[in-house]
Amino acid sequence: MSPVQCPKHGLQQSAQLCCEHLLDAFGSSGDVPGSIVFSINWLADDPKLGARTSARVRTACARVYSLQARVDISDEDMDRLHSEGRFPWVAPACSACLRDHELLVT
Repeated sequence: MSPVQCPKHGLQQSAQLCCEHLLDAFGSSGDVPGSIVFSINWLADDPKLGARTSARVRTACARVYSLQARVDISDEDMDRLHSEGRFPWVAPACSACLRDHELLVT
């Protein structure tokens, strides 16, 4: 994944995608809400080109969007669900922030 500019840690490698609530929590001094991790399987229809990315959303987002932990979602399903308003907005997160909150998935 590409590097992200973190206000706290500067330029960092991104390790996961996270929902906006987690990204906001990383930038504040408050608590980080509970969360789940699932995988997005990019180019799932081509095993030679496919790659997985971990995505983390807060538990409340997972309930709203009916997402389950440790499940593979294809990029096509993610796009379809997102266009239907059934998938949360996610963006790359700073790996140092994830590590600081013991949320980094390796």
